Amino acid sequence: AQAGFHVTMLRTRGGLCSFLGHQIATMTLGLVWSVRGLRQLVWTTNRWLITLPSYWLDARLDSTGLFALGYTAVAEKPVTSAPAKHTPPSP
Repeated sequence: AQAGFHVTMLRTRGGLCSFLGHQIATMTLGLVWSVRGLRQLVWTTNRWLITLPSYWLDARLDSTGLFALGYTAVAEKPVTSAPAKHTPPSP
């Protein structure tokens, strides 16, 4: 408010389930990262079995955003009619 911005949207990102899922995903990927073919398989499986269900659970279990991992904000500064700047003529 001090800078004159108006918040038009404030949305929570992630939650407790996302945090816990991230810990599991990091550990799982860390164990297989050096194995080239297995890395891609675990990466894809991780998305469908850990990441997406974590987002889904957060949306249903933490509707207040109490355990949010972060926020996304959109703010706008109102347009004011500023006086035209006077430019001196060039010599």
